[in-house]
Amino acid sequence: MSIKHLTVQTGTAKLGCCCAKKTSTTASVAIKSVVSESPVKQFKAEGASCGGFVKSIENALRAVTGFSDVSMDLASRVLSVARTVQTDESIETLENVGYPATAVN
Repeated sequence: MSIKHLTVQTGTAKLGCCCAKKTSTTASVAIKSVVSESPVKQFKAEGASCGGFVKSIENALRAVTGFSDVSMDLASRVLSVARTVQTDESIETLENVGYPATAVN
């Protein structure tokens, strides 16, 4: 099993988080792949702290070709994504929808 991390940064106002201040503060989310041999990928998202943040991540990924069946469990912070694109393409996709991302080994 390979482990990959993505760090996603975006302003809280853009995320529309119900419990965050409406300022330009930055939230960070570290996402690591915990399952890699399956068409459904699971990522651990550190930093997602409310339903608004979860919904923003899910909606951003659903809007992109190659991502389907996206869901995130806030309690465990596990994001499950059925995807047909590779990790590099995933990072590029996140950047294209406004979520700058980098792989962290």
